[in-house]
Amino acid sequence: MNPDAPLRVTVESNRLIISIGIGTLARSFDASDWNNQFSDQTNQFKRGFSVTDPFKFASEVARALENEDEVGATLVTDLLDQACQSAVENGALGVDEIECD
Repeated sequence: MNPDAPLRVTVESNRLIISIGIGTLARSFDASDWNNQFSDQTNQFKRGFSVTDPFKFASEVARALENEDEVGATLVTDLLDQACQSAVENGALGVDEIECD
């Protein structure tokens, strides 16, 4: 896979696939708001961290995405829960509302 591949979300062969090239991930982090804080002292933005090894960094991000909290949830399961809710709230096809008595 191309390390500079953009973030993509696709449905292929009965799978939801979320992918991003590790170079793209590294550049996205380097340019992120969290990593570029405004300094009142210098009146400029200052980057806090720089990715030096995109493969190692991506491996650590993958570990963080799968890290379970006390009830077994992960950043990925939270993301999927929110995405499913958003899809339904915006009229997703393929679901029917169940009437409760």
